[in-house]
Amino acid sequence: MEDISKEKLAEMLLKMYEIRLFEKTIKNLYFQDLITGPLHLHIGEEAVAVGACSALRKNDYKDIPLSSLRG
Repeated sequence: MEDISKEKLAEMLLKMYEIRLFEKTIKNLYFQDLITGPLHLHIGEEAVAVGACSALRKNDYKDIPLSSLRG
C-alpha cells in the first residue's frame, strides 16, 4: 500500500465535506417539498465514495457509479 501525502488526505477530507454538505442540502430541500421523488441519502458513507474514487487511475473505466466525484 502506498503512502498518501498530507495534501491528498486534505483533498479527500474536503471532498467528503462537500458530499456531506450537498446531501444535507438535498435533504433539507426534500423535506421542504422543493424536490420530489425517491431520496436515498448516503450521509455517513462519504469516505466509501471518496476512498473508492481516489483509488481509480486516470484511465480506469469512467462510466461507473460515483464517476461525478472524479471531477
